[in-house]
Amino acid sequence: MSPSEPGQPDAALSVDVSFEERACVVHVTGDMDITTAEQLRTRLLQLADEGHVNQVLSLEGDVFIDSAGLGAVVSIRRRLQVLGGALVLACSNELVLRLLRLTSLDKVVAIHPTAQEALDHEFAG
Repeated sequence: MSPSEPGQPDAALSVDVSFEERACVVHVTGDMDITTAEQLRTRLLQLADEGHVNQVLSLEGDVFIDSAGLGAVVSIRRRLQVLGGALVLACSNELVLRLLRLTSLDKVVAIHPTAQEALDHEFAG
């Protein structure tokens, strides 16, 4: 799901997935808002259905997130947990981190500054 993919109505969100040994890393840039949250949720749940239940959601780039985006994160986290996996966030954007703290999401989802640190600390061994 990226702006260049045909059939995607909204170019406000770019999602690129890389598959690492221990987890898949979902790099997101753009707006995680009411117009794109369901697309993101659907893509991450599709990955889970394919067996990729350990996921790092990388918000390291230029990202905006609203309550719908936060709701998608919570929904994905719950589903992965039921499947025996985990959702971890990679984020160094101070505005996004502040929002995660204000909503107490930082208490239920592990957050690391980079995707590599998330992989190393949460999915090692």
